[in-house]
Amino acid sequence: MKAENSLIKINIDASKFSFHMLDSKDLNFSLEYSKDEVIDIYGIAYTIRLFELECEKFFNNKQIRGFCHLVIGQENIYAALKKVMHTDDYSISSYRCHGLAYITGSTISEIVGEMLGKAGGNSKGMGGSMHLYNKNFFGGHGIVGAQIPLGLGLAFSQKYKEIANTSFPSESNEKAAHEHSKSNANQSIYNNFPLKNVTFCFYGDGASNQGQIYESFNMAHLWKLPVVFICENNKYGMWTAVDKASADNNFYKRSNYIPGIRIDHSNTFEIIEVLKFARDYALKSGPIIVEIDCYRLCGHSLRDKNELRNINEVEEGKAKDPLILLRKNIMEFKPEEYILKIEEQLKNIVFNEIKNAENMCKPNPEMLYENILSK
Repeated sequence: MKAENSLIKINIDASKFSFHMLDSKDLNFSLEYSKDEVIDIYGIAYTIRLFELECEKFFNNKQIRGFCHLVIGQENIYAALKKVMHTDDYSISSYRCHGLAYITGSTISEIVGEMLGKAGGNSKGMGGSMHLYNKNFFGGHGIVGAQIPLGLGLAFSQKYKEIANTSFPSESNEKAAHEHSKSNANQSIYNNFPLKNVTFCFYGDGASNQGQIYESFNMAHLWKLPVVFICENNKYGMWTAVDKASADNNFYKRSNYIPGIRIDHSNTFEIIEVLKFARDYALKSGPIIVEIDCYRLCGHSLRDKNELRNINEVEEGKAKDPLILLRKNIMEFKPEEYILKIEEQLKNIVFNEIKNAENMCKPNPEMLYENILSK
């Protein structure tokens, strides 16, 4: 990466990626990011790191009940997605969801307040760490893999609403009906309908062998739904190493009819460009799988003290921390004093948000009877 005026030139080498049913030539290019963009991307990832570390303190002080699954080591994935998602795109995830909730619009005080069981929390203090939501983020789900068919439903709703809100000439309706009646769903006019938004459906390597994933792949392809399946392969499903649970670790190739890409998470800009490509593909051609090889720098949850992971492996993971590389990117055009100042500003913002969360009220018992039925 070379600094040049106010722009940073970044070369993407697609030969490092693995492809399934795709041509690597689609992703060979040189990009230019503004210096402010590079700083902002680091700021998003660093902010998530800060409040996750604070959540760890709260948990150790027994202020967070239940489970708490941190995203330490994977923050740059969500910073990358923040640069790719459009206003009305959706996302859905497993219980490791704090970063996604943040980049889709939830405030730090709402997220931390929820973990502390406060009424001002993301789910009024009744969901906890695993159940965060906002208008673009549909959870936080405690059942492994359960979010995947739900994500399929979100993508279906996006396509359904686009078609339902479009006025077709009667001739087109007749043609569509005729075409639909004489052929399968893949040949229907509805499968080639121009769409505006997609759903980013996150899951981990631990969920990749769930039967509901294969069912979802089938329906996503059959109906050509605008969904990007993102497998965060952090090498462990809870405490089980991936090669002890999966006969085939090539999760991006898990479907014979859905294309896939596998990338490493160390270079945030590569993630951004791959996700941009995947989003465009999903809008035009239907589902696509993106496997991101990553490494969490924390246990499965804060109840896991990492006894089952090799210490050398963990240290190697820390040395490859994507935040270190992002910081080095900035140091190519700004002195470290500048970065330290930015980090101090972000710390103040995060700590003020956390203070707001701590000062929130506890929910009244009567709130248990609210939001039972839709209005």
